[in-house]
Amino acid sequence: EPSTRTRESFRSAASFHNVTLNIFDAATSSFTKKESLVDTIKMLVGYGKRSIFIMRTKMEGVCLALEEQLAPYAERIGREKPIFINAGDGRHEHPTQEFLDEFTFLEQRNWDDSSIHLALIGDLLHGRTVHSKVDG
Repeated sequence: EPSTRTRESFRSAASFHNVTLNIFDAATSSFTKKESLVDTIKMLVGYGKRSIFIMRTKMEGVCLALEEQLAPYAERIGREKPIFINAGDGRHEHPTQEFLDEFTFLEQRNWDDSSIHLALIGDLLHGRTVHSKVDG
């Protein structure tokens, strides 16, 4: 799912930490030849000892599903278990935005988390950041 802000914030973070970054675009990948997401991620896991995938997708719950499916595969091929970061999945959640919001709240309150109260307004059913805030 396209998002300039999400892509660029993670690209900047990777650059800051001197991490090699590959930007994967489903529109120009083997998905167009009907390769499955699991097979694509397996191929990418094989490229290095450690893999972190930042996933922004319309498929709800995909990070947890991929983690469960690919951990045994990574172990079999001698790689570390891949890490999946949910950067927004459909109408489900957007935890990375919630982390940034929570960090900002705490920073403004000198790291005092004893009494943060929020009023959540707007489209609460479809707003995935709202779902992450309720859980956060």
